[in-house]
Amino acid sequence: MRKIPTLLIVLMMIGIGFLSGCQEQSTSLQTVINPPRFVVMSQYQRDILEGANRVGYVDVSIQNKGGTGSGTVYVTAYQGNNKFRQEQTIILGENQVQVLTFRFENIDFWTFNSWYFTVYVSN
Repeated sequence: MRKIPTLLIVLMMIGIGFLSGCQEQSTSLQTVINPPRFVVMSQYQRDILEGANRVGYVDVSIQNKGGTGSGTVYVTAYQGNNKFRQEQTIILGENQVQVLTFRFENIDFWTFNSWYFTVYVSN
């Protein structure tokens, strides 16, 4: 007669162990399933004369199409053989959008070389 209550207690403990293990696993999988995914929505280049200096600006709009998290936006400006790189780290929630402005003072005014840029996002 003592075998049945002992067996029931052992089975209940094993069942509780399995259920608690499943619960912990589902929360850790949630972060893996929905990581942040930053997408460049728009990018715009503009030149402004500030005093006697020509300054280049790059405006970038970033949207997070994944879960909440952080990422780094890299903008590289090129003019002739010169290369200028800047970065900004941002934290965005799900479906949030942020506009970033990068300022490049090193753009030369007295040259025939126009400048251009590239944008890269790392999650």
